[in-house]
Amino acid sequence: MPADHLRPANEIERPPFMVTLGLMPPYMAEDIEKAYLARVKDIRPDLGGDPKPFYAVQTAYMQAKEYVKFRGDRRGWIAKRMEEYLGVQETIEGVKKFGGKVETNLMDWLQKSFGDFAELTESILGIRLNESAQGEEFIEYLVSRRDTLLELRKLDLAGCAITDASVRQLSVFRRLQNLNLSRTPITWEALHVVQWLPELEEVHVDGTGLSWLTRRKLATQLRQKRKAAATLRAVHPTMVR
Repeated sequence: MPADHLRPANEIERPPFMVTLGLMPPYMAEDIEKAYLARVKDIRPDLGGDPKPFYAVQTAYMQAKEYVKFRGDRRGWIAKRMEEYLGVQETIEGVKKFGGKVETNLMDWLQKSFGDFAELTESILGIRLNESAQGEEFIEYLVSRRDTLLELRKLDLAGCAITDASVRQLSVFRRLQNLNLSRTPITWEALHVVQWLPELEEVHVDGTGLSWLTRRKLATQLRQKRKAAATLRAVHPTMVR
């Protein structure tokens, strides 16, 4: 089979995300930016566009950026990712010692292009610890490991012994979207954390002592945040999930 550089451009095998963006090699960071802006101009959901193709383009944009970083500085990319990977593994082991469970995500789309190095992209998306008397200590541990939890989306603390003050510490997890505080002894003061988490969309408070009025205010606040988050994601592709 002829080398890629001797093949016609339309016959070169391209990563799916580059196809979505309509790009041909050689791939440059500035070309990815231009292609993304051109693709989403007329399909932004906040301007009446269809969300499905819009988010497909957003996802392709993020994948293309990572691809170019790897190809441009492979050693630097691997070194950075290795350090992050080891930190994530340490955090996973720490969560397990508390009796918790972890949901992780691997950028499996990298497997074809990066091979075994794709494993270095593992990140923690969800953490669950239920019915634990060590809730306070657990939150303190998570906060101390926040540099390895930058992609944390879901935190389930149902039934744990926690305080309002400890819940407010969760404000460091800026990408948190779903927080389960059911059956915990929190009061309305814990809910201050809602306004400090820009992507938070769901807060579960079943079985708590929160009043009906407080729950209603919380539901209203979360609806407003979901609407604002949707608009923000339409403008900033780094908000893609």
